[in-house]
Amino acid sequence: MGNNNSKKKRTRKCRLSVCEITRISDALDGSCSVDVSKGVNIDVIQVLWKQELIPSLLVQYQNYLFPHVNSRCSVEEFGDLYVQLVRGSYEEKALTIAKVVGTESDDHEVLYDKMVKYVADLLQSYLKGVERRKTREFLSWHGKVIESVNNENILAIANDWCRDLKQEDSPLIPMEKLEQWLHSCGVVATLHRVELGILFGLDEEDEIGMLPLLMNPEALGRNNHSVLEPAHILHLNFLLPQDYQREWRFLFSTTTHGESFSMLLGKIIDKGPTIIVIVDDHHHMFGGFASQSWTLSPKFQGDVKCFLFTLLPEVKVFHPTGYNEHFMYLNYHQQSMPNGLGMGGQFNYWGLWLDGEFGGGQCSDVCTTYNKYTMLSENKKFLVKHLEIWGVGPAPLSSEEKGERPGILDKDPTARKILELAGKPEHSAGLRGEAVA
Repeated sequence: MGNNNSKKKRTRKCRLSVCEITRISDALDGSCSVDVSKGVNIDVIQVLWKQELIPSLLVQYQNYLFPHVNSRCSVEEFGDLYVQLVRGSYEEKALTIAKVVGTESDDHEVLYDKMVKYVADLLQSYLKGVERRKTREFLSWHGKVIESVNNENILAIANDWCRDLKQEDSPLIPMEKLEQWLHSCGVVATLHRVELGILFGLDEEDEIGMLPLLMNPEALGRNNHSVLEPAHILHLNFLLPQDYQREWRFLFSTTTHGESFSMLLGKIIDKGPTIIVIVDDHHHMFGGFASQSWTLSPKFQGDVKCFLFTLLPEVKVFHPTGYNEHFMYLNYHQQSMPNGLGMGGQFNYWGLWLDGEFGGGQCSDVCTTYNKYTMLSENKKFLVKHLEIWGVGPAPLSSEEKGERPGILDKDPTARKILELAGKPEHSAGLRGEAVA
């Protein structure tokens, strides 16, 4: 048995290269001013990690690494936590997490509430570190979001990430289920890779942060900020297709632009994929991701990348069922069609609807477009207390940048007048840049 244990230890050590062991040693030496050749002890961790981790997660990691007060380990053994959680098999990851959070049986079963708390602590520690290091992404949002940490909101996000772990008949999570969940939950794998990489000095310089870069913070105007918290932004950003996770652009909010549907249209049409965030008159926060540029049309648009979500009072995500393709709808100044912005459902039975007469909206209690949908707002009809829209991913090229010629209505104002006299007004009037600037 002793030989087997030694073999396992050697296998783990081999997952760290000589260069990586040197990097860990250098990080310890530089931060703690101690000779780690004699081994790493709990005092070193308390000095090195206390600024990066919140207290509860620091205690869990140090208890895993140093089960006894006077415990001491080599640098290779110290790096075992990184190896197991970042490079280990799903079985190894699950077993390590179980040991970190504490098991409830000989089968290493973990309490669901403990697992949610662990994930919440991991998320909060990451956000704490981002703020401390003043990353480029964090600074781009500084002063434009609510930066105070709301533990309940972070716990709600962690609960949504862990939702598939919940057992109907037991508060305990079997190891097999934990392994399956780790295989499918990419956000926790990313948090482990990024956060533990920083803790052990193995982070990559070109590592892309989990927060997007806000490209135009000045567009919100002075003293205006989003209703989102950094945790909300990270959560929504991770749900996006990877190509859209690097950059966000502010497009519209009621605090910056006022309550005007035509103004809203002018800010979102042909601006690429968008995230819509709404706060209703009962303080529910919810919205949707539109995977394509908004355009005026009597037909539904979008694709299966679209989704709806809630952030308050619960965090939930609703992905397409495949039953229909009623993902995005936008129309205005039409007598025979609904005028407004919709996502999911069907006419008069919307998953999410913003009326063209700005200020009101609807959410049906049933929506066949999105899976496991529950009504987003408190009531079917709601009042919009706040609305904001974000462009995600690189900004699409303008007509000039594409080298396109201006349309006939741009070159000949007479053509516009003829349409009006014929009873066919230009429905895009008021939506162009010069009309909404």
